[in-house]
Amino acid sequence: MRQYLAEQKKGPSRVSGLQSSKMDKLTQEIDTRVAARFDKIKTPEHVAAMNEAFRRDVLGYEGPDALDRCKEYAKSAGRDSATTRTSSPGECRWAIKTLRQRAGIMMALNPKAAPIAAEIRARTQETLRNPAGHEGARH
Repeated sequence: MRQYLAEQKKGPSRVSGLQSSKMDKLTQEIDTRVAARFDKIKTPEHVAAMNEAFRRDVLGYEGPDALDRCKEYAKSAGRDSATTRTSSPGECRWAIKTLRQRAGIMMALNPKAAPIAAEIRARTQETLRNPAGHEGARH
């Protein structure tokens, strides 16, 4: 999206510098939010390996350190990972919805920018798959 916006600054139906910088700032927000938690983001392969190790080493284990093993797994798979899984997508979704809304406003204020705004809205709608009822395509 940032590359698309940079290209549109130069085109014949270009976006004004102010609007473009606001849009770019919103898309930068997504990168910022992801970068802030990047070291905590676990790949599906990492989580699968962690769960396999739990099944192998903890589940069904009844030794004296069973509780400690269970706590260690819960700590590694716990709060940080869950917060990252829920907060990051929510924050990015917020930025994308705001970008979509601003594109609609841009379209209303500057009819020359309507094709660009329509493209931004189409791209954001594609990204916002499975929208909630109030986020549907009719908005």
